[in-house]
Amino acid sequence: MSALFTPDYRALDEIFIDKADYLIPSYQRPYSWDCLGRSDKNNQVNVMWEDLIDYFESGSKDPYFMGSMVMIQRDERSYEVIDGQQRLTTILLLFAAAKCVLKDTSIKLEDGGGVSQAELDVFLRDNIDELDRLIFNRTSNIGQFVSEKKVRIQRGIGFDFDHVLKMALSCESENSILVPNQTSEEERAIIRRYFANLDFFVQKIKEYFTPNLKYTAENLTKLSAFLAFLRFRIGIIRIIASSFNAAFQIFEILNNRGLPLSNLDLLRNFVIKEFALLNEMQPGRCPDPAAKWHALETDHELDNAFISRYVESINARKQRYSAFNDLKEIYDRNYQDRLGKAKIEWFYEDFQAEVSNYTKIVRFQFQSQELNNRLQFLLLLPNPQMTINILLAASRKDSNEEKMLDFSKALEVNTVFRIAYGERASSGFWFDFVIKKLNTGYIDDTRAELSLMETGINHRGIIRSWLLQSNFDNETATLLIAKYIWSQAVAMPLEDVARVELILDHSTLEHIIPQNPAKGTNWLADFSEEFRKEFTYKLGNFTLLTGRMNSAAKNFDFAKKQEIYKKTRLPITQEMTVPGFQMTESYIRQRHEHIIATILADLGL
Repeated sequence: MSALFTPDYRALDEIFIDKADYLIPSYQRPYSWDCLGRSDKNNQVNVMWEDLIDYFESGSKDPYFMGSMVMIQRDERSYEVIDGQQRLTTILLLFAAAKCVLKDTSIKLEDGGGVSQAELDVFLRDNIDELDRLIFNRTSNIGQFVSEKKVRIQRGIGFDFDHVLKMALSCESENSILVPNQTSEEERAIIRRYFANLDFFVQKIKEYFTPNLKYTAENLTKLSAFLAFLRFRIGIIRIIASSFNAAFQIFEILNNRGLPLSNLDLLRNFVIKEFALLNEMQPGRCPDPAAKWHALETDHELDNAFISRYVESINARKQRYSAFNDLKEIYDRNYQDRLGKAKIEWFYEDFQAEVSNYTKIVRFQFQSQELNNRLQFLLLLPNPQMTINILLAASRKDSNEEKMLDFSKALEVNTVFRIAYGERASSGFWFDFVIKKLNTGYIDDTRAELSLMETGINHRGIIRSWLLQSNFDNETATLLIAKYIWSQAVAMPLEDVARVELILDHSTLEHIIPQNPAKGTNWLADFSEEFRKEFTYKLGNFTLLTGRMNSAAKNFDFAKKQEIYKKTRLPITQEMTVPGFQMTESYIRQRHEHIIATILADLGL
């Protein structure tokens, strides 16, 4: 019987031996170790540096143990890294930082420092070459030597971080990376992390070994000892697993010093491991387990939040333990091998549909623009997580867009009613009740149940009174004005060749009658103090502008505001710019009533 795994302790000089090749597979989470943050001293890179320097200064002759890596051997010196990529990448950045310092021409010899320029040149050349040997493999290509990194990041989807790592290891700056406009903010943060950690090490090495940016015989000796310490006295245990499944079993058991595994990390490992195990039992059934995970990630909103929404929408209650543990309970409870399909295959098929539905909901990707608008409104109301749970349960029952549209209308009315009626809007019990109804019945039955809840209470009267009489804060007012705009868009004839799309993220709330009118403006002359007090914070006095336009409008009189209003195409604002328009108390009152009537009609009330 072959061993499950083979552990061996290696110094870094042996880890990064000539022709070593460590592949970080594309299903791994991105590089996550930081040197910056809310508590800089406790971030992984800071801790690594402090530990290394303290041990180096202690003078101990014993090796320094830096942890373990789990990997699968693919060739004589080629490995697929299952666990340890954060540590491995950071070590390479430390080597690169030392090389960058040695190449820094701003660091000069100190007069009387006890070393000649010729001696310094030899020291720099030899150590730069040695560090390059640790970082890169040199291969011959048509008579020329080409440097290939010993750690490679496999690209699946998204940004090419392997190129970023190469630039950092070559002492390039972040500016050397061409970042396309469509690159996400998360991807940009990861790019910055590589260079921030490199720069952190560069500054620490300079502070410690070249004070005042000067070389002396003493600090060169100290730096030489430190570089030898890194190469020969720091060690890692490589755990070389016999199979893909064995590697993941070991990975889950080990308690490494890196970032805690998120629910998404645990799910990724679980899916890949289960398919790998299936392939071992039935060779050829799933030859590429990692590809199954990629299919889930590609073009889907697969994140930690989704796993919570998924388990809560199935269990009809808040997650009991971690979302992943609850998911495992669902897996073990609801799935089994049957009809020629393995348990993991049945689960995967359902889970893929769940991810697709979730993506449509949170990215507003339904064909129906009316449905997308209603979803935007629903997810801006209180308790969006609970609302997503309900919508996910509904789409699981029937993802037909007409059914989803009817259901979202009923959910809107009920949610708005509960906000208008009081604190029961935030009741977790109500959300769980709706999900249980969906899970045990039909979507139409639950929609009907929603419309009949609170029987005997005047839904329309309570909501209308709330809209009519409330003084709204900016957040709620912005949402309700957006609802009015979306309601108008729905009412536009289908044959119209153009429509206005509201980009809510770019919008700010504009008070037509300013909150603090400037002296000499028409607001003080044409509007009574009593009227301003009554309507300044009511729906009739609000519209939307971009932040820049809103800032320009300020507390000026209407004539000046009107010139700014002309710059937007939003009908609710444009209507105040037509020739001959007069801003009066009567207009604000009528506007107020019209906005409320439109919202009520859109809610079916």
